[in-house]
Amino acid sequence: MDLIIAYSAIQLCNFPIDNSGTMNPVFILCVLAYPSVDTLRVFIVRISAGKSPFAADRNHIHHLLVDKDFSHGWAAFFAVMYSIILTFICFLIRDYVTISFFVMVSLAILFIVLPMASFARTYTKKFFLFLNKNL
Repeated sequence: MDLIIAYSAIQLCNFPIDNSGTMNPVFILCVLAYPSVDTLRVFIVRISAGKSPFAADRNHIHHLLVDKDFSHGWAAFFAVMYSIILTFICFLIRDYVTISFFVMVSLAILFIVLPMASFARTYTKKFFLFLNKNL
């Protein structure tokens, strides 16, 4: 399935995205940003924890949101809205390929860092609570 998605993405990079014939290969990256960034973020978290990047766990953003008391519907809504907003931003600046690339990468990095920062705070609090109990 991933091969089909990759092949389709490469083919769609050469299609115009509006009636004036504007071609912006970054646009398709915006559409695929959520699953790509989420997978990359999960791999980074697993490798930094000394686990296999292919080991099953609940580090995907959807699971993190559900664990923070969001419903499955709201977690899915968040994923869809992230994709729509990123795609809309890239569409608005479609004439500027370089700028749209940097905007997409910046928002993707922000998307990677925010959940990691949230859980870093959680683990830091747990660590300090553990130290206070044992000292």
